[in-house]
Amino acid sequence: MMVVDDNIDDLKAIEKMVGTIAIVECEGCYTKPQEALLDITRSAPDVVIIAVEMMEMNGLSFTRKLQGILPEIHVILVARTGHYAREAYEVGARRYLIKPFERESLKRLLENVFS
Repeated sequence: MMVVDDNIDDLKAIEKMVGTIAIVECEGCYTKPQEALLDITRSAPDVVIIAVEMMEMNGLSFTRKLQGILPEIHVILVARTGHYAREAYEVGARRYLIKPFERESLKRLLENVFS
């Protein structure tokens, strides 16, 4: 799994949650979406959690680009509101979470992805 969020506090919180869920392993955390896209072909994670609202490149654009490179990756977009949910699914996201979310919500979601 890979996590991309330019908010360092949110990134660390998600990384910490992922570290407590036995079914996944975090292959990388990025604050810069461009760096994540460069590394994604090398690491080819099963799942990417990415924030919608970022300065360098928003999560919707990231997902569009990712779908062109590795469409089999499960993308989970996260945002502070449900405002982007429709567009998230239109660009290829498999799930959408509203921040802040609980560890158990993320765990259930990941269990569904891997089942």
